[in-house]
Amino acid sequence: MSSKKFKLALTGALAAGLALSGTTAAFAGETPTPSPSQQTVSPDHHKHVRAALWQFDFTGANIDGLQLNDVRGVGPIPMTRWQETDNSPFTSTFSNGANSVQLRHNRLPLPVINPGTCTATFDQVGQFRIINGTGTGARFRVVPGTSIYTLRGLVSVDKIALRHRTICPLQFVSPWQVRNSLENNRSVAGQTPSLVDFDVQGNALLVRVRPLPVPTPTGPGHFFAPTTTSNPDNSASA
Repeated sequence: MSSKKFKLALTGALAAGLALSGTTAAFAGETPTPSPSQQTVSPDHHKHVRAALWQFDFTGANIDGLQLNDVRGVGPIPMTRWQETDNSPFTSTFSNGANSVQLRHNRLPLPVINPGTCTATFDQVGQFRIINGTGTGARFRVVPGTSIYTLRGLVSVDKIALRHRTICPLQFVSPWQVRNSLENNRSVAGQTPSLVDFDVQGNALLVRVRPLPVPTPTGPGHFFAPTTTSNPDNSASA
């Protein structure tokens, strides 16, 4: 290369270096603004809990020494030939082996006493909720405001024949006494009822809740030991 051309090339390189140096100096005192990046929205992986309709029917009767106790149900808690047990005036349990569901419901209403037929009738439309369950009845809950608990009951007592007339023992007791006798499985007005018949129909929307995971105690004294990782910066390894 001739000396003239070399001088021209060197002059051009110096000019470009000075221009670049000036540009760098201009930005030296300023904080560069990063270009806007597109935000990534994480998809919602939570599944919506879907409610399902549960319906059950119960009949319990005692007549002439014969007893009937049967519960059937369709929907989330299917029931065939289950049994009903009264735990208290407010709770009942439907069960079949290891499967059960416990309800909290309204107390028996006060009956209407009819001395002419010597009967006490019960009529109620209330609500219920599930408070416990095992097996196929485990972890279900009633969606608030969706339950209906319809009860019909009939208790019949034989009239007592006197010399010139017959009387109904129910005319000597109050509705509160009749209800209390039935709830405590005692005689009604001093008599064993000839018929006790109660029927219940219930329905509600149910959801099944998942139990929270229980951590396993580890370490001395069963304290929960913190989990350590060999990759603290959570960087992916090949």
